[in-house]
Amino acid sequence: MTDTLDPPATAQHRLARAVTEVLAPPCLGAATLLLLGWNATGSAGLVDGAVAALFVTGIPYAVVIAGVLAGRWNDRMLTTRRQRIVPILSNIVCALVGLAVARATGAPDEIAAFVVAAIGTQALLFVVNLGWKISFHAGVSAGIALILAAELGPWLALVLAPLVVLICWARVELREHTVAQVAVGAPLGGLALAGLYQVALVSL
Repeated sequence: MTDTLDPPATAQHRLARAVTEVLAPPCLGAATLLLLGWNATGSAGLVDGAVAALFVTGIPYAVVIAGVLAGRWNDRMLTTRRQRIVPILSNIVCALVGLAVARATGAPDEIAAFVVAAIGTQALLFVVNLGWKISFHAGVSAGIALILAAELGPWLALVLAPLVVLICWARVELREHTVAQVAVGAPLGGLALAGLYQVALVSL
């Protein structure tokens, strides 16, 4: 009996894999916190953004990696819906700690507002995920595009909108989401993240 080998990945599949890894929510979230901090107060804000990124994206991502290595979860992207529950709750707890640190250290309001928005959006998508595997990649990327366009200039939307579409395509190409899951995830997560950011910004 001979083993059946999987067919070699196509160039399209390899591109989709690269996109989904490089533009994953933890990467985009960390970059956004750094940009918001830098835009607010320069180098000092950059440090504040890095500290917030540690709690919002760094530690949660390390938890996921540890879970994968321990065999608790199948992969870093948590493609199995039922395996997302514990990591998402862990993300929210870490982000709450990060928010407390940001307020205690006097980080720019933009950083704190983004952390608040991230917590609220994760909570919303977590509830949806209990019944349907909605795309976090799509929602986070769309929300970040809206936030950065508002903070750095609307022209940025011309650059970021195609990236959001590319990310959505990659998730479908890899068969990790359906078209419906990214089509709903992008506006739902995007409007939640951007909307909560603006509400938090005027409230802080």
